[in-house]
Amino acid sequence: MAEGIVTLAGSRLYTSAAYAEDMIDDVLVRFQRVLSKCEPVDIS
Repeated sequence: MAEGIVTLAGSRLYTSAAYAEDMIDDVLVRFQRVLSKCEPVDIS
């Protein structure tokens, strides 16, 4: 549970319809911080 984002079985990320519109920017910043820790995947 990084940055207040809950994963499902550690393999999926979900957002909630309960987020109010004024919360979206904060949620996107949190996702960006979490995802910036991941290494790029080479799909070629």
